[in-house]
Amino acid sequence: MVSGKSLTVLALALFIVPTLFSAPHASEGFSDCCKSHTKIHLHRVHVRNFTTESAAGICDMDSIIFTTQRGVRICANPQEKWVKMLIRYLRRNQKTRG
Repeated sequence: MVSGKSLTVLALALFIVPTLFSAPHASEGFSDCCKSHTKIHLHRVHVRNFTTESAAGICDMDSIIFTTQRGVRICANPQEKWVKMLIRYLRRNQKTRG
C-alpha cells in the first residue's frame, strides 16, 4: 500500500519534471536571444553560471540566461527579485572560488 506522503512526492515529481523541461530556453541557432522568460524559480544548487542579453542589442528583450549543472540554458526576467538574488549569490560564489 502506498502512503499519502509517497503519493504527494510522486505528484510533485510528475508536475515539476515536465515543467522544468518545458521552461523557456535560449534558442540554439544564429541568435541566442530569449523568446520568453521562465516562471519557475531556479534553486541555486541547480545553476552553474549566467549570462546577460540586452534588448539594446540584437535581442527583443532583456534577459538573464542561467546555465544549469546539466548544461540547460534557461531564460529569466532580470527584473524579478529571485533572479537578482540568484545573480548576487553566483557573483559572490565565483569570487570566493577564484
